[in-house]
Amino acid sequence: MRHRIKGKKLNRDTNHRKMLLRNLVRSLVEVGEITTTEAKAKETKRLADKYIGKAKADTVATRRVLHSFFGKRDVVNTLVERVAPLFGDRASGFTTLKKAGTRRGDNTGLVTLALVKKPEGVGTLKKVAAAVVAKKTATKVEKTVAKKAPVKKTTAKKTAKKVAKKVAKKVAKKVAKKVTKKAAPKVAKKAAKKVAKKVAKKVAKKVAKKVAKKVEKKVAKKVEVKIEKKAAKKVTKKVAEKKTVKTVAAKINKAEEVEVKPA
Repeated sequence: MRHRIKGKKLNRDTNHRKMLLRNLVRSLVEVGEITTTEAKAKETKRLADKYIGKAKADTVATRRVLHSFFGKRDVVNTLVERVAPLFGDRASGFTTLKKAGTRRGDNTGLVTLALVKKPEGVGTLKKVAAAVVAKKTATKVEKTVAKKAPVKKTTAKKTAKKVAKKVAKKVAKKVAKKVTKKAAPKVAKKAAKKVAKKVAKKVAKKVAKKVAKKVEKKVAKKVEVKIEKKAAKKVTKKVAEKKTVKTVAAKINKAEEVEVKPA
């Protein structure tokens, strides 16, 4: 029977296990979601729901209890002021578990533990405030340095020249880009026209040569046919004349023979 056995040991001793779970809950409060193994995620979920429920009651006593667990005032402040107010009347179930595949090394199942409602910004209030303070201090330092640093005329002239050169380069680049954009289609059209003319001339020459060859062939054939017809007519005329001459000679010979015979 599992009497008086609460939670899981996670293969760690007591102090190590406490620090592990505390860090997991801390990162959940700061980021809004974490990815870890299923056993760790379930134990973290149990603690996270418990302390988010306590943080809904914004009192000094609850803040002290939370600080005894987290050990960081900025995490406690973010939990009380940013995370807990999002849940309103919700009594429990502040986190969700979703499967996130397996780990590459040992193929253990991973789970994503996330808050049901996440705050807009990521990180603690202390980090945000520190960033704001850093910006303010940086601007103050820049102003003080600008006031205290004496500006020489020569350096001012040099810096002015450098700035003028940089500005001129940027303006020249922009103008060149605009001019090239506008001039590019015109140049492309002119180049296309020139190329089209050259191509058209070449094509026309080739076509003219092919047409001339075909016409020459057709004309030559027609001339040959005409010459052949004329020659055939001449030959037929000569043959006919020869035949007529022969027939006439034969008739004359027959007539002469008839006359020579005695009556």
